[in-house]
Amino acid sequence: MKTAILIQPFYIKQIGRAAQRLLTPGLRGQVLAVFSNAAYLYSTQGELFWLATEDTPMHRRSLQIPFYLCELETGMDFTVLGNFLRLGDAITIDLANAYSWTSRTFDPQRLLPLGAVSACFREILTEVRCLPGPKGLGGTIEVIVGAAWNGDACAASSSEAALIDQASPAIQELVEACRARDMARIAQSGLRLLGLGPGLTPSGDDYLGGLLFTAHCLKAAYPATFSWGLEPVMNFLHRARSMTNRISYTILSDLAHGHGPEPLHDLVNWVLQGETAQCLLGAVNRLIGIGHTSGWDMLAGALNGMLLTEAKA
Repeated sequence: MKTAILIQPFYIKQIGRAAQRLLTPGLRGQVLAVFSNAAYLYSTQGELFWLATEDTPMHRRSLQIPFYLCELETGMDFTVLGNFLRLGDAITIDLANAYSWTSRTFDPQRLLPLGAVSACFREILTEVRCLPGPKGLGGTIEVIVGAAWNGDACAASSSEAALIDQASPAIQELVEACRARDMARIAQSGLRLLGLGPGLTPSGDDYLGGLLFTAHCLKAAYPATFSWGLEPVMNFLHRARSMTNRISYTILSDLAHGHGPEPLHDLVNWVLQGETAQCLLGAVNRLIGIGHTSGWDMLAGALNGMLLTEAKA
């Protein structure tokens, strides 16, 4: 007769609201990919969530865990048994008492007039362009600077010249489309960036996610001004599904619907509310720390999206 081996569970501090809804008894699946600060899990029902180290910003699909991810392997099975997430034969996570995290949103009573939002955007743009060593498509922020101050896009600058060269024509088009407040054109031009760049979430996908996240927030905050319908974004997402990988598509779709990492929520909402430069720069620094280039890519896309507030007369 075998003796049952009791496994001491790990207790997590925070779980994103979407992950909490997914992790119901009986859920099963596999570990899809493992990195130094995140492990992505995919259920048999086709849902994605991830385990992240405690220094990683929260997301609605994430669980912050207190152990090293090197203990996980790609292909490892998982299942939810009651209040416990079981990974393989050796790791159990107690889900019962975790804080249910949800992103902050803007305060409708504190929203600035659009002219003041534009001024706040320019202020943070000035701060961001002084940050050293932009990565990925962060080097295209100079294009946005040129459009905001001169009405003309400047040349991009980055150590990743090949990526920038590939992306620049589409980004120039996105800059002009944002200044024209033309969502159909934004969606069409964005297709040229899908899947561009290496890694789990290609730079082009993260850039588009940042842009569409900002557009979503602006539409929610100022619906009378940003009055485009849902069709351009939904058509874009329909086409995007087959043009990038499963993980990147899920994150991109979330961003387009207004769900992103915590510092991106903070940055965009705080611009809309006119928070101090110190607060804004704090959010920027937390954002650019995500992934190898993902944070920079999302930041550049979000700043491009802010050009919607600078629309041509």
